[in-house]
Amino acid sequence: MLIHMALKEILSNIRNTINRWIAEGEEIQRQKEIQIQENIRIAGEHFINDYDENFHCSNKQYDRFQRALSTDSIGKIVSVNRKKLSMKICSSRNPDNMYNVTLTHCDCEDFKKRNSPCKHIYKLALELGIIDEHWDLSGLSPDLKEALDSLSKTAIRTLTHLMDNYRYTYKFQINRKTASPLVKRGFLIEYDVYELLLDQNYNKEELLAFVSASSSCPVRAKAKKAEIIRYIIDNEPNLSKALCDKCYTVSFSDTLTNNFDYIYLYCEKLQNN
Repeated sequence: MLIHMALKEILSNIRNTINRWIAEGEEIQRQKEIQIQENIRIAGEHFINDYDENFHCSNKQYDRFQRALSTDSIGKIVSVNRKKLSMKICSSRNPDNMYNVTLTHCDCEDFKKRNSPCKHIYKLALELGIIDEHWDLSGLSPDLKEALDSLSKTAIRTLTHLMDNYRYTYKFQINRKTASPLVKRGFLIEYDVYELLLDQNYNKEELLAFVSASSSCPVRAKAKKAEIIRYIIDNEPNLSKALCDKCYTVSFSDTLTNNFDYIYLYCEKLQNN
């Protein structure tokens, strides 16, 4: 009986010791994981902030980030070492060629030429959880992004089309209904240039007919087109507005031109979502 109790106590002590070792081991692992996560956080801050403010937002870097997300543009990952913040990855062009990657270095030719983050470094940052596929590379202020997010898909397509076609044009015409959301949100500035609209959208005979229908028509039939336009603007404000109501003469606002490339990229992203 005494022997049995002694054995039972010994076994209990052994279990308690083993449980304590397990708990201590788990705590050691937890502390190691906390340290790894802290190292990743610090390295991530350096990766994001140690470059120029708009570096990651540039067209070329944005393209590298997109390629890091694409399975067709990035090679197969061989291994990821979270403790050493490193990765081994195959070349997308030659699977037999393997690159060693850290957040500050890569063996690929792109990094060697520029000494700046390549698609492989962005891939490592993704794997470490420093960034994700929704990482904000817009380079835009929260207010500007909110304004873009509020636009309909149609308005986004319109804005992209205008940026494609009128980037270097000071003033241009656009359908009033189409442009209204963009004017309201401050991306376009409206000009009340009735003289230009009347001249570009109507010939002399049409203008004379409009005047004849709306007044006693003191304008002579032999009057020049410019004279008829001036008469309408000076004496027929309702007619001026009615004839020009379908179009805006607009220009891009400073808000847009000062952030053109970033807005363009952000619009493309919104269209693809």
